[in-house]
Amino acid sequence: MRCRQGKLTSSARVASAAKVTLSAGFTLLETMIALAILAGVAAAVAQLYASGVETTLDVERESQAYIWAQSKMDEALLFDDVNEAAGQGMIDGTPFTYNISVTDQPYHGEARPGFGLHHIEVAITWGSSAYDNTIRIVSLKAQASDLSNQAPSDDPLRF
Repeated sequence: MRCRQGKLTSSARVASAAKVTLSAGFTLLETMIALAILAGVAAAVAQLYASGVETTLDVERESQAYIWAQSKMDEALLFDDVNEAAGQGMIDGTPFTYNISVTDQPYHGEARPGFGLHHIEVAITWGSSAYDNTIRIVSLKAQASDLSNQAPSDDPLRF
């Protein structure tokens, strides 16, 4: 409602302000839908983060187990007597078991008296009983037996 000078009356100003206020904001329903979408996205991101952390820990445990298995294999290859062994321990708070198995490996080729070939396997197992993880590393070791009783050979490649 306008008066003669073209100005709005007070009742017209209130009605005009009410129209602007209603059309400029969000309804309660729109706000709740937006919050529900935001909560869903936040839950998905949190789940991805937790999955990433668990995967990182699994890879770290596997790396530690591999290093430990390699250390046990180095010990088996270093010492003269290669013996089977088993035991258990902890890797960063995770219990594990290890098993070192040694079997005689048949030598295919020209016979070399005084030498034995051993197949060595180191296995490290860790994890829960439902989901065990195992790393196996395998190597061969040539081991000389007592050579003092053998006659020397003229062939430099023959022992």
